[in-house]
Amino acid sequence: DDFLRSALGDMADEVEIEHLITEDATQSSTDTELWRAIESTSKEFFPDKDVVPVHATGGSDLRFARRKGGNAYGFAMHAEGRDMASANSQLHSHDEHLYLEDLELTVRAYRSLVNRFLGLSQA
Repeated sequence: DDFLRSALGDMADEVEIEHLITEDATQSSTDTELWRAIESTSKEFFPDKDVVPVHATGGSDLRFARRKGGNAYGFAMHAEGRDMASANSQLHSHDEHLYLEDLELTVRAYRSLVNRFLGLSQA
């Protein structure tokens, strides 16, 4: 609040700051079967790349699953030429969009991930 008031300068007294969601951050362990399945699935599509867990800023509905003792991860695939910054700039932005190539890749990865996690054949 102090930072915002300072940035507002003379207008600070004209602005009311309302805190809509103020919860502690949550995170899921990477020591789970699901995480290992995500890593294996990612290697299937990009064998020379490593999966690196990141914390996403903002709010997520995943916190509700975590409160119930579950693990939850955001997981999607992006074309090799797109880095994390470009993927983040297209999602949850003012001009939210996604590339059809990424959508197709993510659907294929989800199919593989679910089959792998449930121990089903990859056919």
